[in-house]
Amino acid sequence: MSRWGLVAVCGAGLALSALLLVRERNGSEVTQAGASTAAGREPDSPTDELREPARAPLALPRNSLLAARRESRLDALPRGTLFGRLVEAESRAALAVERIVLLASPDNSVAETLRSRADGSFTGTRDFPRGSVRAWIKDPASGELLVRHEAEFDPERAGEWLVPVPSAAPAQPARGEEPAKERAEEGTTVRGRVLDLAALPVANAVVKVFPLGAPGEVRHGDTDSSGEFTLPLVPGAHRLIVQGRFATSTALLVAAQGANDAGVILLPAAASAGDLRGRLVADSDEGDPFAFLVLRELASGRELGATSDWELFAGEKDGISAFAIKGVPPGEYELEVVGLDGREYEPESLRVSPPAEGLEFRARGPAPVGVVFVARDELSGQPVESFLLLVRIHGQWVGDLGSEAPSRAFDRWAVHADGYRPAQGDFTGARVVRDEEGREHLELEVALGRGLGGAVLFKDLESDRLVAPGFEGFLDPGLDDVQVLADGQVVARSDPSGLAVFVLARAPERLEFVRPGWRVASDRVDEGVRVVFLARE
Repeated sequence: MSRWGLVAVCGAGLALSALLLVRERNGSEVTQAGASTAAGREPDSPTDELREPARAPLALPRNSLLAARRESRLDALPRGTLFGRLVEAESRAALAVERIVLLASPDNSVAETLRSRADGSFTGTRDFPRGSVRAWIKDPASGELLVRHEAEFDPERAGEWLVPVPSAAPAQPARGEEPAKERAEEGTTVRGRVLDLAALPVANAVVKVFPLGAPGEVRHGDTDSSGEFTLPLVPGAHRLIVQGRFATSTALLVAAQGANDAGVILLPAAASAGDLRGRLVADSDEGDPFAFLVLRELASGRELGATSDWELFAGEKDGISAFAIKGVPPGEYELEVVGLDGREYEPESLRVSPPAEGLEFRARGPAPVGVVFVARDELSGQPVESFLLLVRIHGQWVGDLGSEAPSRAFDRWAVHADGYRPAQGDFTGARVVRDEEGREHLELEVALGRGLGGAVLFKDLESDRLVAPGFEGFLDPGLDDVQVLADGQVVARSDPSGLAVFVLARAPERLEFVRPGWRVASDRVDEGVRVVFLARE
C-alpha cells in the first residue's frame, strides 16, 4: 500500500492487535539521528509504510496491536512535544521543502500526521513518550514514500529531532525478477470530474489509470466532494476507468503527455439515497475496534469496502470507532464487519437501506492473542531468519503485514523464503506458547524444504466485484486461472483468490503470466510481494 500493502490496506497505518512475525534482517543506513531506509528498501526496524489517515489507508505497521500489552510501561515514561527538521541524507543540511510527515511510537499509542513547513521544520501536536519514534516522509504531490526513519526521542533533552531524507528517492532494488518502476514525469497529469445519472458529483469514487502498452505503473485515486480528481502519470497511452456506487464507467483513452483533461465522466449509477452511519463498540479497556466494513448490494452481489474511524492518528481510545458510508444509491444491502483485530462482532451483519443512522456492531470480548510464525529448515530444524508471509482475509491476499496476525481474522497463509520451496496452510496447527513474562500467544511453525519457488498475487484491475475507495488497490479482487510459465512450461495457476504458489526445478531464464484474453498492465513488488495487475485486451 509504498503502497499496496494492503498493505496494505496501509496510510497512516492499521494498528492490528496481533500480526504475523516476520523477522527480516536487512541492512539500513544508520545515522547519528537514527536509522533511515530509503523508499524501495526494506527497513531494519519493524515497520511498514503508513499512509495519510484521510485516505483511509491499509498499510499495516508491524507489532501494532501489541500496543495494549506495553501501554502501562509507556505511561510511566516522560513525554513531550517533538520538534523536528528534515535534512539532506548526505550533507545533513536543512532541507527546505514541504513534506507529509507521519509520526508514531512503536506501539502506535501516540501517532499523528503533520506537514513540514517551508524550511523543513515540523512540530508535533501530541506528547510522545521517551524512546523510539518512527517517521514516514511522503511527497505531498505524488503521495510517494520518500524515506522511513526511526530514532530515539528524549523530551528532557534539548535539540531538534532530525530526519534524513534523500534528495531523490532511489530506485527499488531487485529481488528475484522484480520489475523496474517508471516515475511520473513532472507536469504529466490527468484530471476530470465524475457525475452520476442525475448529473450530480460523485465523491469517493475510485479512479484507475493504467498503461495500454508495456506493463507500467497503475495509478489509483479517489474523487473529492466535488467529484473531481487529478493524478500524475508516466507519458504514454493509458486507459482510465472510474468505479463507485456499484457501477463502472466506460473506459477512456488518455494520451498522458503534459496536462490531460478527461472532462466530465459519467458513472452509470443512481443518485445518492443517503448515507449509512453507525459505530463499532468494544469495552474501553479492550482497545478501540479495528475493522473495515463491507457493504454488499443484494441485487448484484457487488461489494463496497469502507473503513471505520480507527482513531489511530487522532482522538482518544474510548472503545468506539464510528463509520460513515456516504452517497449510497437506493436499494437493499447487507453490511458486514471484517475484524482486522480478530474480534467477532454482533450482529454478524445487518440488512440496511439508505439513509440509515445509529447502526451498531458490538465486539465480542477482547481481541484474541496473536499467531507468531516461526519458519524452520525442514532438515536441520534451524530457524529461517528471513521469509515472506502472505495471509488471506475476506478472500484477499495481503503480504508482509508485520509481526502477528489474529487467526480469526485471517484464514489462510503462505510462506516463501529465498532458497526454499514455498509452503501454505491454515491456522489450525498453531499452539499456545508463553513468553518470558508469562503472557500467552499462539505459535505456528512452518517447515521449509530446500529448493526454488515463489508466490505471485494476481489482481483483476477492472473488476467491480469489490471496490474500496482509499485503499489504493489493497482490496482489488484477485484473478483466478492465470498461468505461471517458467521458460514456457506451466508451473502453476492462480487460485480463486488470485494467488499462485509454485515450485521450480531450476532457476528460470524467463517467467511469464498468461490468461487468454488478458494482458499484464502492471508488474510490481509491494513490500516484498510480487503483485501483477491484469486487464482485458
